[in-house]
Amino acid sequence: METNNENSAAAIKPTIGVCGFHHTGSDALCNLLCEFEGTKYLAGEFRIINRPDGLRNLDTQLNHFGSFESSDIAITRFKQLVDNLIDTTLFFRHLSNNKEISFLTRNFLDTVIQIKWNKKRRLDYENPKKLWMLVRKYSMKILKMISHSGIGNNKVTSLYKSLYNTPCVISIFPEDFDFHAKKYITDILSIKGADSNKVTILNKPFHSTDPVSCFKYFENPKAIIVNRDPRDVYIYARKFLGFKELVPTENVEDFINFYRITRQNMPAFANREDVLLLNFESLVYDYDNTIKTLADFIGEGATHSRKGEFFNLEKATSQTQLFKNYPEEYENINKIEKSLPEFLFPFQSE
Repeated sequence: METNNENSAAAIKPTIGVCGFHHTGSDALCNLLCEFEGTKYLAGEFRIINRPDGLRNLDTQLNHFGSFESSDIAITRFKQLVDNLIDTTLFFRHLSNNKEISFLTRNFLDTVIQIKWNKKRRLDYENPKKLWMLVRKYSMKILKMISHSGIGNNKVTSLYKSLYNTPCVISIFPEDFDFHAKKYITDILSIKGADSNKVTILNKPFHSTDPVSCFKYFENPKAIIVNRDPRDVYIYARKFLGFKELVPTENVEDFINFYRITRQNMPAFANREDVLLLNFESLVYDYDNTIKTLADFIGEGATHSRKGEFFNLEKATSQTQLFKNYPEEYENINKIEKSLPEFLFPFQSE
């Protein structure tokens, strides 16, 4: 029986998640993977698992903390996150059946919710923004006064009750959470167009710092972690994005610490067969070997049959060695080189 199960698992086409850090090239790699025979890229960033209020956080709150309030908050925020992703992200936005995604989400949550009832919800943890808290707090007081005075009509009373009594849920160590979560993700990917006869490619479905922690939500998962020379990450964030960027670049020491901290767990995955560590620069300067490496990682039947259709080698090349174009940043680049030598790509001209 164990042999049959192993053969069945091996027959399942893998789902490969491409993970990056900030501006390290995951989009470019997804484009390159599209050129392999037998792959299907589901366009857009699939962030429903690794966002702060995503499925991984929901799992942690329900199955590790075992707290009534934390489970109530986590479930509420997960639903809000999914609604937001449906409205704002490419992965969901172009689907014609977003209502089905909402239905799947409600159905999934119903399988893990143990009790549901109405209660007076605390305002401070539902929405921490002070202005909203004050508006809602005093709106409810006004509605309460009108409702109890007898002046208001039935609509006012109903509005007050709907604000005052909102659904509250509890879920502490729910049974079969992993099974239901995996089914939920599988169903979403199916709606998006995943083909069981092809290798599914996803952009950013896992935490780049620990992709393996998200593997249990997928059938036959694999991860590619894309990194990039810190000098170019620094220049790109500082010169091209400025204040829009989350990467700290005002102080080069902060950048160095940020870069090192976010990559500190990468060696833990270096010897795993289901995780591939790759440099963005390898797509350009070691193209042929990288193609062979990717073909082996994708698995049986992976041939690079559509070369140049999606991956723009010229554009990718133009995004390397950016640090050489900004001599005014020489001192900061020098500090990065001395502090992060193990992450520097060995360009031949250096």
